[in-house]
Amino acid sequence: MTATTNANDILTHIFTNLPKQQDNDEILNERRSFPQQLGDFGEYLDNKLTDIATACLKSSSEYEENRIGPSTASLNSYSATGIVQCTRFDYTGISSFNTVRADVCVFRGKWQYEVLLETRGVMQFGWCTIKCHFSQEIGVGDTWTSFSYDGGRIRKWNVQNSKYGDSWLAGDIISCLIDCDEGTISFKRNGIDLGIAFDNVPCGKGIAYFPAISLSQNERVKINFGATPFRHPTTNYLPIDEKPQLFIEQANFLFNIFEQVIYLGKYQRFNGSNKNTNSLKLPQARPLPDPKNDAILMIIAQQIIERLCPLLASPYIIQQCLISMLIRLNHESLHSEHTEICLCLDYFWAFLQSNDLLTVLTQVFHSLNTL
Repeated sequence: MTATTNANDILTHIFTNLPKQQDNDEILNERRSFPQQLGDFGEYLDNKLTDIATACLKSSSEYEENRIGPSTASLNSYSATGIVQCTRFDYTGISSFNTVRADVCVFRGKWQYEVLLETRGVMQFGWCTIKCHFSQEIGVGDTWTSFSYDGGRIRKWNVQNSKYGDSWLAGDIISCLIDCDEGTISFKRNGIDLGIAFDNVPCGKGIAYFPAISLSQNERVKINFGATPFRHPTTNYLPIDEKPQLFIEQANFLFNIFEQVIYLGKYQRFNGSNKNTNSLKLPQARPLPDPKNDAILMIIAQQIIERLCPLLASPYIIQQCLISMLIRLNHESLHSEHTEICLCLDYFWAFLQSNDLLTVLTQVFHSLNTL
């Protein structure tokens, strides 16, 4: 068996075992169009990634129509009252009472952001308009056009206050939701719906709402506007940050191929034996004992990882796509050696620059720690 024949066999196996996420005609076209020669593989990947980009550009976006501001939101330190330590995602109150709003507002549709509590004291999370003027005595929910939930005191605030929700704890995740079409604001604690807090929210022409939070002294939170997947997403509610749909689809395309390379690598490692392997994921044709197959798989993996590398700079892609693949690989392991995971890391170690590898692994460990 020549190296060229081995390469064709491997490519054929990879592309005839991809997940069937398209309709039948698309699957048939995909199988007819996959690269027949190893030298065509890189060009094939580039063409497919370009096709994905073209399709994504044609799709309309609610972000362009229903919100104002940069594609990725952050806390606007220039809007802060009191003394705060404020980064894009982290906020610590230094003064007695501190308020800050985001640099993005929404005026139509349904929207959500999440707050991870690092402390459990007096804090108020919610939404405000540009007309709100805050001070060290007046925070979110203390003006007529701001609305908030305070789990420290189990209250909801819109100038007046009343009992609402549950008492929160450090480590809780609070989801803040607004429906600009129905004029409602609601909250969730660790994914549990606390019910509609406000059903009389003024909406319409000239009115837009910013995510906003108020903290007492030494209270700390982390904000997720959608830079990473929500822990508790809500059906039909969008994150404030524009979802990187193009990068997600490109990454999923590459990871689906990479996953098949890993399964073939495991099969090659066991020299065609079905011992300690999951036969459902392995080729049913003749084994591939030729040592040249390792080199072929390495070439294919290198081409994939070269195109994955810029996508892996996004924490969203690591959590949404890479972690999902690692979980699938872990589920396929029938013994404690986790050969699939080891092969994945071997390929990353071989083809990622050391600084890129460090960034990816750091994000993976951080993501797994918060699951």
